[in-house]
Amino acid sequence: MVDIDLIILGVLRGMPMHGYQLKQQIEASFGKPYFNMSNSALYPKLAKLEADGYISSHREQQEKVPDRKVYKITEAGQRRLHDLIAVPLGPREDIKDFAAHAVFFGLLTPEERQRFVEPLLKETEADLKEALEKHEKFSPLLDKYALFVLNHGIEEIKNQIQFLETFLEMG
Repeated sequence: MVDIDLIILGVLRGMPMHGYQLKQQIEASFGKPYFNMSNSALYPKLAKLEADGYISSHREQQEKVPDRKVYKITEAGQRRLHDLIAVPLGPREDIKDFAAHAVFFGLLTPEERQRFVEPLLKETEADLKEALEKHEKFSPLLDKYALFVLNHGIEEIKNQIQFLETFLEMG
């Protein structure tokens, strides 16, 4: 599961934003179906991040409507963001969780990126080996639909491996 702190701090790193703007940016950057954040989840999280010193805020006056609170990442928030990005994923984490970290890989050293990517690459290579073994063993027994699904899964795994290898090559 993607750490919401990582997403919020990463997006605020780009520029200060008010809550609605932040929510829109998260949905635009990470996709509403993938990362749909309600106001009831966002604002308590912003309050906690502020209480922890990772973000600060100021009130921005507006004409004819209530003031809005604008949030900005702090130095402590920058360090926290770095720490969150660098934490390797656990076994069987989703590739989307990887992507949420990877968009901020520019903040990591090449060694930190390597420590993050290598375990996931090894796990994915093991998945490919297992899928190829299943293909060899069961393909004569499968109908064309089951075989098509299995072949598609193998191609997806190969694409994930290529994706991860490219991150390692980027240094």
